[in-house]
Amino acid sequence: MVVRWISVLLVVLFAGTGVATAAAPTGTPNQELLERIKNLENQIREMKDLQKQHEDQRLREKENQCMTAIGIKEFCGCLTANLPKEVDFTRYIQTVVGTQDKGVVPADMDKKLAERIFMTRDICTGKGK
Repeated sequence: MVVRWISVLLVVLFAGTGVATAAAPTGTPNQELLERIKNLENQIREMKDLQKQHEDQRLREKENQCMTAIGIKEFCGCLTANLPKEVDFTRYIQTVVGTQDKGVVPADMDKKLAERIFMTRDICTGKGK
C-alpha cells in the first residue's frame, strides 16, 4: 500500500514539474524541485507513521478480542504475535473451529493461509513444540 502511494506521489511530482518549472522565475526550478522532494519525503514519512499506527491498532484489537473470549494473556499474546496480519481473531476462530481436519481448507481461504493459522494454533497451544 505504501508503495502504491509513493508511486502516485512520484507521478504527481514529475507530472507537475514541467508546469511548475515553466511558471517559476529563472533560477528557481532546482529549489522548487528540492522543495517538492522534501514535501514528498514528509508525506511518505507521514504515511508510514499512519500505516504503523493502523497495524498497531489491529494488533491491539486482535489481542483484545482474544482476551475477551479466551482470557489467557500468554495464549492471546502468542496469537497476536504469530497470526498472519490479514487474519483477525474472528477469522482464526472460524477457521480452527469450523475446520476439524487440517486437510480441509475453507472454500474462501488460501491453503497456505489456513496452514499458517493451524501452525499458529499448534505453537500457541503447545502442540507445535
